This record gives sequence, C-alpha cells and structure tokens, in this order.
Amino acid sequence: MDLKSPSPSPSPSPCADKIENIIRVRGDGFSSLPQDVVHHILSPLPISDVIRYHCGRETNIPKCWDVETSRVFSWIRNAVDCHVQNLSVSFRTAVVPFLQFAFGGSPQTEFPSDVLTGRSLRSVDLDMKFATIKARNLSLSHHVSNLLRLHLKNVTVEDDEAFCKWISLACIFIKDLVLEDVHGLGNIAVESASMELFKVHFPSSASLCHVHISGEKLERIGITWTFRTAQRKSKSLKISAPNLKYLRWSGNMMSHQNLGEFNFLENVDLDLDEYGVYYMDNTTSHQFLSSIQGVKSLTLNQWSLKTLFKEGCTPPPLLNVSYLGMSIQDFCDESLVPTMVTLFKSLPNLHTMEIIQLNEIGVLNGLTELSLKDRINDVRIEVSYGFHLIEFASLPNITLVLNGKSLGGHITTACVLCVCIMLV
Repeated sequence: MDLKSPSPSPSPSPCADKIENIIRVRGDGFSSLPQDVVHHILSPLPISDVIRYHCGRETNIPKCWDVETSRVFSWIRNAVDCHVQNLSVSFRTAVVPFLQFAFGGSPQTEFPSDVLTGRSLRSVDLDMKFATIKARNLSLSHHVSNLLRLHLKNVTVEDDEAFCKWISLACIFIKDLVLEDVHGLGNIAVESASMELFKVHFPSSASLCHVHISGEKLERIGITWTFRTAQRKSKSLKISAPNLKYLRWSGNMMSHQNLGEFNFLENVDLDLDEYGVYYMDNTTSHQFLSSIQGVKSLTLNQWSLKTLFKEGCTPPPLLNVSYLGMSIQDFCDESLVPTMVTLFKSLPNLHTMEIIQLNEIGVLNGLTELSLKDRINDVRIEVSYGFHLIEFASLPNITLVLNGKSLGGHITTACVLCVCIMLV
C-alpha cells in the first residue's frame, strides 16, 4: 500500500487519536475495511502513526515491528495447522526506509522453521525480505518433507550447508527448486533423485561461489549469475543432469565449469554479458560447446555469439542444431561477420534462423559469403526501429515478404518491421 505521508513525527496526530478511538470502540473492524478505504483513512497520517495505529500509543518502532511479524507468523502457523497444501507468502512493507532507519540497518526476523517442515505442505512460495531461515533447525527435523515445490525469494538463509543437506536428504519428493536473490548462500550443493526443475537467480552476487546440482530426473535448469570479472576464477558451476532438456544461462561464465554429458538436450538459451568476449579463452569455449553438442535449438545474444565463436577458433560441430535464434544489438559491428562465419560452419544441418535486431542492420550484406541458400529454408528478421537502405538484390533466390506482400530488392526506412525471407 503506497502511503502519501510526510516525514515521521514523534507525536501522534489528531487524526491518529480519532482512528484509535474508532478502533477502541469497534474492535478490529478496521482490518476488514476495503483497501481503498484504508488508504483514504491513513493517507493524511505521519508514517510513524501508520505503523502504530493498531498498537495504541506504542512508538517504539522496532518493538512494533516485532509485534507485526509475530502476528504474520501466527497466521502462517495457523494455516499450516489447518493442513494447507499450498502456501504463498509475499510480505512487503511501504515503510522499509523508515524501518531501516529505526533499526540502523535492515531488520531481520527469524522465520519459523517448523512451517517449512509441515507435513501437509506440497508447495511453498516465500518472498520476505526481512526473514531469516535458520537452516540448522530444518536439518534437525527427523521426518521426510512432502514438499514438491519450493520457491524462496529475498530471504536470508543461515547455514547454506545445512540448507542444502535438508533439500538433498529430507525433500525426497521435491520437483521444483527456485532460489531468487537469496542471501547467505555461499555454496549451493544439491543432489536430488526427484528434482525436475532447478533455477537460481542471482543477478548481482559476490558471495555466491559454487553451484553444484545433480539429478537424474532434472529436465530444466536456469542459471542467472552475474559477478565481477575479477571473481570468475573463484566461481564454479557443476551440473550432473544426463536427462536435461532445457538449459538457460544468463550473466557470466566462469573459469571452472563442469557440465557433464547431456543425452537429451533440446534447447539452450544463452544470454551472456559482454565481458566474456575479452576474458573467455578458446579452450573454455570449446569445452562448453562440447557439453551441449547434442542440442537441437540454440538461442544466442550478441555477446554469447562473440564469446563462443570468436574468429579463428574451431568450435566442435553442432550436428543436431536445426534452429538458430540470435538477438543482435548492433548489426553494424563489423566483427560480427567473421564471427557468424565461424558459427555457421559449425551448424551444417541448420534449417531455420530467426534474428531479432535491436539496431541498424547495414552490414547484413556481409552474410552473402556464407552460402546459406542451399540449406536454410526460413529466415525471420525482426527490426525494432529504423535502419539504413539495404540492398538485398545481391542475395540470390530470395523473396522478401512484408505483411503478406512481395517486395523488391530494396527496403527503405521502417519504424517497426518484421521481414520473412524465404530461400527458394
């Protein structure tokens, strides 16, 4: 709830006194009011009064915060005691800056561990920035968890080793594990015989050092992991998932990665950052491409393309790739042409190509040397905004189609353009 309120005031306002009298007379009926009504009533109050309106004259903000979190946790416990199977908690507050000022930093409250070990629970989604999960308490639980899905976001985990041990040994039925901006995790090492989906989302994490995931049934893995280039040698990724079908990797590649063998890989989506172009050596690139050699559908952004298929390198042949998707930010980058020559040489069985272009495509004619007309059936080009005059006449056996109409060999400036090129 967004509250339009001035800076905190140490003394209660007259409006606050009136609201307290209403609450005192009518009990907790205030909590049952519609959200827009509550917003209208509370909007003229100082932020300190908004926090304390249900606590009488209490102006000790840290104490009031403890009261609030305890009440929320009691609701959660009551739900678990009623044998709910799906628990979703998104606990956010509009007074975060004031709480941080009052606490001298971000307040942390221990999340009740017995909630996560509730035997009726099948799915838990927890988004609670100020909650700390003491994983050692989880590992002390001696019964098997029935969780099928666990999604943690913005929480803090204390004792990453105990947490991973609980997932690996107690959560024997778990299928989906998603860890998003979870603090306190320096190492993630999970081995599961039941897990089918594993995602980690750490867009800016210096503390996370190692991610090791192993599972016979793993079919989908998503990695979003960004860190400073100087830290790449201290990071490692190890995946053991022979039955993996889908892999998405966003952010950085590290110097040490062991992806094992993927026997049924269908789709790889790479969205690497630009720093890999400068620090990734050909040996590391070759090892990665060898691991995904059986992939059928490959999607690359511009930096992934330039990182893995540098001019002069000899990538392993990707014989099963029939679809290629590319997101190109700047097609006027002259180094793209030799890079794409290297790429296409490793894709002898490519049939369909889709290019999403975010800038001008003035050097597209440079691709004529690739001699793709004999094996590519469809090319789709999406242009986000205007580009220079392009001469397509030099490309033989090409029909240009725009909005169902055949075009000539020249295309002039367009605002939003989707062109399908069919090589006949």
